[in-house]
Amino acid sequence: MPAPPFLTKINEIMKLLAKYILFISIITLLTNCGDPEPTPQAVDQTLATIEALSKTWSPSQVTLDGANVSADWSGVSFSFTQNKSFTVSGLSTENSLIWPSTGTYSFPDANKPLKILRNDGIEITLNNLTDTSVDVSFVITGRTGGRAAGLSGSYKFSFSK
Repeated sequence: MPAPPFLTKINEIMKLLAKYILFISIITLLTNCGDPEPTPQAVDQTLATIEALSKTWSPSQVTLDGANVSADWSGVSFSFTQNKSFTVSGLSTENSLIWPSTGTYSFPDANKPLKILRNDGIEITLNNLTDTSVDVSFVITGRTGGRAAGLSGSYKFSFSK
């Protein structure tokens, strides 16, 4: 015997309601996922980082996997701006494989203002950032072929003003 019409209608309404609840649940999950909002302290620190970094720097020491390679960076200068861009002058062809002559940077995690991401995908950690000096470190991996393979490794630049 077929179900009475009012039960069929209730069944249709329940199915529609279940779809609606599922849809709202998915939307809620998607909008709540992602990066947390930056704390006010992180926003202040990010602005302070941009301000302190925005000047022209000279590398006083450069290491690759702990070995001093400062001589390879003699005469190079790094200029960072308030609009989160940089230019590097005096680069050799080999050095431009490590640090491009121009680019931009961002803060991949708004709550970690001492980690910046170059537009070429290299994440850089800033240490001891003052008005007159900063240490930056990053790792380059995945380089293959000839001399480029020898450029992979852990870099540390000590910049001074």
